[in-house]
Amino acid sequence: VVQMGGGPSLPLAVTDSIVEPGKTSIVSDPITLDYDAFCSELVKLMKYPVLPEQQTVLKECKVVNLSSADDFEVMLILDGAKLTSYGFGNKDDPNKDRIERLDKIKVDRAARKCSSENFQAHWEGE
Repeated sequence: VVQMGGGPSLPLAVTDSIVEPGKTSIVSDPITLDYDAFCSELVKLMKYPVLPEQQTVLKECKVVNLSSADDFEVMLILDGAKLTSYGFGNKDDPNKDRIERLDKIKVDRAARKCSSENFQAHWEGE
């Protein structure tokens, strides 16, 4: 029986780490999942990387397809005025928006590979 919240949906076990000898890891049973479905969900997440605490100050999440739907750029823009109202705005220009994320992502489904180039967060115009 799977219950909502509070617990894992897969059995978990504490075991010796295969990556760092002498440490422990928590591992699950194998996850049976269709690769294409998994990859499609991963792409959806990468195209909307907004954290819950960013929702109230979100101005725009802009996605631009470059050479295909699996080669894209994501820009997450936070509203400068709203950031200022919460005490996190730009001190020189309280209305200046923040480019919180700028990621260039390329998914190669055949090779089962995803690469991303992530740029540092900055104020608009910097």
